[in-house]
Amino acid sequence: MSQRTHRISESLALRPLASEDIHTIIRAAAHYLWQLRRTPPSSALRAGIDVKLHKLEQDDTQLDDWLLPVMVPDVKSHTTLKDGEEVDLFVDDDDKYGMTILNKGDIALYCSVFYFDSNLSIKSYIKSWNLDRDPLRPQESMTVGYGRDGGNPWKYYLDDWQESDFGFLKIFLTTKRVDLSHILQESPFAGSRDAPEPEPKKPIPLWDTITVMINQRKPSMRG
Repeated sequence: MSQRTHRISESLALRPLASEDIHTIIRAAAHYLWQLRRTPPSSALRAGIDVKLHKLEQDDTQLDDWLLPVMVPDVKSHTTLKDGEEVDLFVDDDDKYGMTILNKGDIALYCSVFYFDSNLSIKSYIKSWNLDRDPLRPQESMTVGYGRDGGNPWKYYLDDWQESDFGFLKIFLTTKRVDLSHILQESPFAGSRDAPEPEPKKPIPLWDTITVMINQRKPSMRG
């Protein structure tokens, strides 16, 4: 992955902080930046992966297991995600998103998807370390945020005082099932709980990542 600047939301940096919170925030920031910046010794796996981000729409002709209309990709709205690139989204609070990951290569892979928010939280969109999840086999695709096994869709939103925000989608690709739950963390700005200690570096047989910056803007900023 090319060198880039990973910044923290200016609105958070300017907030007054109690002295007892500073250590927690520093620990959270260190964990966040380590997990965001870490790159593999080889980037061969990502070349065989195609990732598309979709805006989702409701399909009233199909029902899920809870007898609710299913969410499907809006055929008029999708973006191909490539490592190191930035994506601009004009945020509507009602818009829901998901993604499709296609394995074009010849190696079965486990895929874990994380979102690194500007408030220093790290959330999981899908976990490859679940024991009931099979690897993504060659020439197969998987859904994230929609579909029977893809979990729930997600939203991007801006507070009333925000004109824009940012975050990072990071996809970890591994050739074996690896527990990456230690990556997750809550925002240190949300409360007084302790941020997790960074985990020691553990060897992974072979791994790769794809990281994309998501810029979120109000529709009024559209050029």
